[in-house]
Amino acid sequence: MNLRPGGGSRLLAPSYGWCYRHREECGGSRACFPLCERCWAELATPAQRLAYYRQLWESWQASSGPDGAIRNDWPDIELAVRAGG
Repeated sequence: MNLRPGGGSRLLAPSYGWCYRHREECGGSRACFPLCERCWAELATPAQRLAYYRQLWESWQASSGPDGAIRNDWPDIELAVRAGG
């Protein structure tokens, strides 16, 4: 059986998380993560996965607001993703 949360699942379960491969933007109290397990497996190489981690990191930057601290941890995240983590 092929069950994958899609756009409709956010309407039925708005607090359920989703990955960036299924949705480009997340906010509010909903959880988001770079890739769900299935998408992570479908993208066979770290290079294919990297863009989704970058999208999530950029959302953290945008949500920090004008007075928020800018996260400088992208190099560490990129290194971990490229290493297969």
